[in-house]
Amino acid sequence: MVHGKSQKSAFFKNRFAWSQIYETLVRLDTELNEVPGLATSWEPGEGGKVWTFKLRQGIKFHDGTPFTAATVLYSYGERADVVKSKVMPLVSVEALDDYTVRFVLSRPAGRQPGHQNLPQAVHLY
Repeated sequence: MVHGKSQKSAFFKNRFAWSQIYETLVRLDTELNEVPGLATSWEPGEGGKVWTFKLRQGIKFHDGTPFTAATVLYSYGERADVVKSKVMPLVSVEALDDYTVRFVLSRPAGRQPGHQNLPQAVHLY
C-alpha cells in the first residue's frame, strides 16, 4: 500500500494549495469521504445529470458580502476555469432561491458528490 499512501499524500498536498483559492461545496475528509462544505446537503436527479445543492447560510466573505446562490453562479460563469477547460460537462447552473443551486450536466457525474466531474468549487474573491 505504499503506492496508495503516496498517491493520497500527493492528493492532499495539491488539494491544500487549491483550497487557498477555492472553497468547496463538498469537502473530503482525511479518509476521502465526502462531507458538507459550503453545501449542507446535495441530491442527484435524472440519473446523476442534475445535482441540487442546499447552501450553508451565514457565510460571509472578508468584506462582509454574504455567500449565496449568486456567488455560485458567478463562480461557474463562462470565464471559470472548470467551464473553460471542459473538466465538468456543465450545461447550466440555476439559482432556485438564495440558498439552493441546481447544476445540469450533459452526462451523469456518478453517484458520489466527490466525483471529479461534479461541481464543487466556489472562487473566493
